Amino acid sequence: MRAVGSINQFDQPAPDVARPAEPGRTALLDAGRRLVAEGMPLSRLSANAVVAEASLSKGAFFQHFPRKRDYLIELHRQFHDALLFELEVRIGPMEPGVERLRRGVACYLDFCLDHATTKAFLFDARDRKSTRLNSSH
Repeated sequence: MRAVGSINQFDQPAPDVARPAEPGRTALLDAGRRLVAEGMPLSRLSANAVVAEASLSKGAFFQHFPRKRDYLIELHRQFHDALLFELEVRIGPMEPGVERLRRGVACYLDFCLDHATTKAFLFDARDRKSTRLNSSH
């Protein structure tokens, strides 16, 4: 059950959909990250490509992600959660000021350089065509 006052709409699965969380869900998300890191644009990322990379069935994909859009949202959420975690670790306890800002910018840039998926999740996703997975199955 969702906590009262929770504002993150992506923490909760779609209503009336049973989805075991592991290990298939993780395998699918890891597969998508690998494909994107290897240069596949988000606009070409399809359920077929993801399940082939994960060595799972298409049924497994839709068991965990009822809509292809749900899958993309989860990939984005995990990317941004990881970035926010890094920022919190590096600058969370610091007092506001120039040094905190400097370290925060350095952390952000380091994170972007260290993750091959940065371009897709920060820039390509702003393209309307990239915000949907291909409809080809």
